Amino acid sequence: MPPPLDVRRGQIKPVKVGELRLRPTFTSCGVAWGTDVEVPGVRFEYRLAGAPEWRRAPDPIWFRDTCDVRGSLLYLEEDSEYEMRVVAAGGALASGRFRTWCSEVPIAKTIVIDPATAKYPMRISEKGRADGWVRYTAPSGAVLGGNDLMTGIVVLDGAEHVILDGITFVGGGGEWSEPLRIVKSRAVRVANCEFHGWGRVGPPSFDHFPNGAYGGGKFLDEKRSTPARPCLINYDAAMLVGIGASEIVIERCYAHDPRGRANSWLYSHPAGPEAVMMSSPDHSCVIRYCDFIGSDIHRFNDAVEGAGNFTAHGGFNQDADVYGNFMIYCNDDNIELDGGQQNVRCFWNRFEAAISGVSIQGCCASPVYVMDNLFSGMGDEFGSSNPSIKTATFDPWWYAPYAGIWRNIYQDPGAFCVKQGETSRWDVRDNILERNPSQNTLSRFPVRPLPFVLDTGRILVEVAGERTLSQSCDAVIAVSRSSKPIPFQVRKGFDADWFSVSPSKGEMSPNGETRLKVEFHPEKMVGRRRWRSAFIVRTGEGLSRCVSIVGERKDFQIPAQPLPPSGRALYADANMEGGVSVFTFNVKNPGRYWFFVRAQGAGREYPKPYVSIDGGEFLPSVLRLWNGYPAWAMIRPGQDSRWSGITMHFELALGSHTLRVRQSKEDGFVLLGAAVTSEPLAFEPR
Repeated sequence: MPPPLDVRRGQIKPVKVGELRLRPTFTSCGVAWGTDVEVPGVRFEYRLAGAPEWRRAPDPIWFRDTCDVRGSLLYLEEDSEYEMRVVAAGGALASGRFRTWCSEVPIAKTIVIDPATAKYPMRISEKGRADGWVRYTAPSGAVLGGNDLMTGIVVLDGAEHVILDGITFVGGGGEWSEPLRIVKSRAVRVANCEFHGWGRVGPPSFDHFPNGAYGGGKFLDEKRSTPARPCLINYDAAMLVGIGASEIVIERCYAHDPRGRANSWLYSHPAGPEAVMMSSPDHSCVIRYCDFIGSDIHRFNDAVEGAGNFTAHGGFNQDADVYGNFMIYCNDDNIELDGGQQNVRCFWNRFEAAISGVSIQGCCASPVYVMDNLFSGMGDEFGSSNPSIKTATFDPWWYAPYAGIWRNIYQDPGAFCVKQGETSRWDVRDNILERNPSQNTLSRFPVRPLPFVLDTGRILVEVAGERTLSQSCDAVIAVSRSSKPIPFQVRKGFDADWFSVSPSKGEMSPNGETRLKVEFHPEKMVGRRRWRSAFIVRTGEGLSRCVSIVGERKDFQIPAQPLPPSGRALYADANMEGGVSVFTFNVKNPGRYWFFVRAQGAGREYPKPYVSIDGGEFLPSVLRLWNGYPAWAMIRPGQDSRWSGITMHFELALGSHTLRVRQSKEDGFVLLGAAVTSEPLAFEPR
């Protein structure tokens, strides 16, 4: 049940009747005007101070439950004075002025942190002023933290007008011990910082624990777990922005290579590391021009995750911007905007290689705007994908959002944005399907203020043996538009030794071209079919251009026997009985086991055969198969969706056990064998 209306209003913090609230950021302004009656034809207009003509903003929305009209002014100029008015047929009903934020802030004092004497977690509560910020930095080449550090590194609590600039954070713990935590602080900027090696590592858990917790392939924190109370690794963020924080900016930051990884939806809802956790800050937070890059070895859960998905002040909460970011290699969403989403704006980003790009489900306040982004090559580590924009809603009283979804470019031909929820108001228009995005399209995103461009945004490569069969390009050309040399450095993940880019650093010639040679090393691309990564060409200020890499080993075959026949894995061929495939296993070591079938798809991505174990009732199951090659798929009777209970084990006694599989004509897959194993991870279809 949703909370009472007064609780909800307390979370949303609506304006009073007659009040006009203006909350600017660099390029936007959130507007809320209080009125207890709906005003027909109400609109927001704005202009640069003193300009002759007024511009009309996107139509605002009146919210009956909170007695206010809300909307955003979009694509404003930085560091500029604006006038704004609320207008209806009778004239102006309210007016005000505001100034957008400036990228440069005045520095009154610089504090250089000495890593040799730093004590962690370092707590910062310094209070600068609007006309004199306090800047924290570290010596060039130095790092805060360490590879083995499992506590937090920096905590900003009660800070104001503070900037962290050019700091590399290495290590840091997991949930509630993030490398960087920002709470109860105002006007804080995190600029040109780098994060890697944070979070926890543990074995995957497929168990069903005594207290009802379900492992679901998630990773186990063995240090904090007990037999009765498991601790599954989740919410391991490099940066957390939490309660009491406002006017927080994370910009030009690079987060990559966490210690651990997230499980895939192949098993259950992903859990694991993320670059940023937004945990119900007060308002006015901005993430811009950042590179949050996972990999197939270190997939993020979400690159940016929100806490409080289904609360009216959850996620980014109010008046926030996310723009100009590159987010790639996630097993759930590239970004969750879930939660309040009151004047939350997401634009100019490049989202890639996640099960969904942007999640706006549970939109409890709104309006939310998702516009002018690129959604390209979506899919988790095993290729599963959902609509690029996830819109699921639930209770019709609580979840009645407005979303403006405009002018996005998307690659995948499936549903781009499923408009769920009877009470929802979706404005989905002018979005463009580009099935094979051109290099020009790919290289244009994310949109960033940089004086150079790349002629390539993605490289495709195929290898076999120790040969490169094909690659879509062997060099990336950087074209400078600057009259001065541009120093640069090529950066990629630590596990991306299977390709190289040269030169790895240097200077781009003024108004010229710089050739970056990309070379693949097939001898290192062994043990799996898919090889995916990315590299960035980064300036000293932390701005970059991005190239994703999508590789395939054409001669790789998923083993017919991932483990040798033993007590850990038994294999069987089918006997046909009345159109049913019957597999028999003689278990010699009683214990916990999982059933798999080896099959190749021939049409449906998720066929739904009926399955019986040991003579039980035939119940549906859902298989994840591939059309191009045979793979192993976990199978369990009673699984009515892709992810419901698939990894729950069977307690098998000593003796004979049978698996029966009944296919329909619509399933159309080729069944090649079956197995029962105590080590399910070995059967992943890599």
